[in-house]
Amino acid sequence: MKTDKQVLSVLYTKVMSNISSKTLWEERGKRFLDRGVKGIGASVAQTELKAAARLWDERIGSVLGWTADIGAGNGIFWDYVKCQPAKLLLTDISKIYSQSTYRFNRLVADSENMPLRNESFNSIVALGLLEYIMNIEQMLNSWHGLVKPEGLLLLSNSPRTVPNMLRSTFGYGAIPRDDSNVQKILSDTGWETVCDPVRAGWQTLMVARKAVRKIKNSMQQL
Repeated sequence: MKTDKQVLSVLYTKVMSNISSKTLWEERGKRFLDRGVKGIGASVAQTELKAAARLWDERIGSVLGWTADIGAGNGIFWDYVKCQPAKLLLTDISKIYSQSTYRFNRLVADSENMPLRNESFNSIVALGLLEYIMNIEQMLNSWHGLVKPEGLLLLSNSPRTVPNMLRSTFGYGAIPRDDSNVQKILSDTGWETVCDPVRAGWQTLMVARKAVRKIKNSMQQL
């Protein structure tokens, strides 16, 4: 019988090593290595993580198969979860997280260009990530291909609230977006929300399911 590591290896479409040496991402990795544990905003982060864990346990936790936590950082989210995934892969573009002592499979990879086979995963988690991505439509499109039919997605958005606008203004690199805009992009890229958004801390949490893509009738556009 194959081990989990052997099974995991067949998900990769190419060898990934030292994919990013961008100073920005390495510095951000150092800054958030202890997210939810200590430092400024720790209590806010804990509120967000606890709320996300409740959504996972209620909506996704019973799903079998592989879960990909994209932009996972140090993986601390899984300390808050009761229903642990059957098989879990943590990915982050920052190499500093490969030094983390958390117990999961890890891959250094770009969230917008994941080196994984299509329909490899039953669920995806992406917390605190969208705010650092310029083209979230492209990213959500690529994730649509990664999950199996009716696969689930748990993600967070940084809405245009005062704290998030301040974070954007003072150099944290965050891109606040209206929740309604993110929901529309989810729909446009083949995802359907399965519950009402949940506001927690400075984030809005959403759960969506992979749907059949809508094919536009070219005759209607003539």
